[in-house]
Amino acid sequence: MNNISNYDRKAFRLGSPGKNLPHSEDTERKLFFYASVIENETERSNLNVLQRLNNYQIVWLTNGSATCVVDMEEHCLESQSMYIVAPGQIHFLHPKGEVEGYIVSFSEEFLLMMSGSLNLPFDVQQQVGDGQLPVISIDVDMKSEMEDLIKRMMKEISGQFQLRSEILMALLRILIIYFSRQVVIRQHEKAQHHDMVLVKRFKYLLEQHFFTKKTVADYASELAVSPNYLSGKIKTISGFSASHHIQQRIVLEAKRKVMFSGGSLKEVAYYLGFDDTSHFSKFFKNKSGVNFSDFKKAIC
Repeated sequence: MNNISNYDRKAFRLGSPGKNLPHSEDTERKLFFYASVIENETERSNLNVLQRLNNYQIVWLTNGSATCVVDMEEHCLESQSMYIVAPGQIHFLHPKGEVEGYIVSFSEEFLLMMSGSLNLPFDVQQQVGDGQLPVISIDVDMKSEMEDLIKRMMKEISGQFQLRSEILMALLRILIIYFSRQVVIRQHEKAQHHDMVLVKRFKYLLEQHFFTKKTVADYASELAVSPNYLSGKIKTISGFSASHHIQQRIVLEAKRKVMFSGGSLKEVAYYLGFDDTSHFSKFFKNKSGVNFSDFKKAIC
């Protein structure tokens, strides 16, 4: 994905927040918002760069097709596909020929301020970043509205208007709500709402505690259900058991650690809370299908 530092001169950084928004020098430095058209060879080339993201990014492919790789999982995208990736995820987009589209990028601080000030009804932090990639298809009726939103964002960024932060937060909120409507429709086609809530709560807890909680019983206790019930519901909706999700989240973090710090087997095992290096080595090979040393050699 594009290197955000290349676009700092085009990006919006909060300079004068509204009187009802919290403000400090640190907040001002961290608030970041960027929107752009994918329209030239430089930007298309920058899409095909592997990086671990620092910000949220919404990518909308309006024309052409591409392969999107998020945390080493490939997703085939066609024209009018839109998806969101989260800070910490490893991501790049490989265009298959000429592509066009839009990129909207914003910091976690910008999202949190927007959520706090505008009562956002859709929790982006729980919808992305857990190894899943929510992708929607933009239909004809929605296309013009979504495009208008992003163009208004770009106009606000390029101008010197008052209360730009409030306008950008409001526009982003609408964009995310449009996105969430499509995601919710897909989810309801797969399972009843109660089961989806349980799975989302499990994924949220897993993301918060996978370093220290490594058994299904740990999460079942937190959710006040039995381990068998939890694993059954998760398998029905996702196709995989709860233990599989726990194990794969640990393996994913191990791979991320190796890719971006080159840690040794002992260092990665300790980082993930394994006291026995040999146990971690067996765990990694069993759950990833490749031994640790071979994986490290392949990417380093």
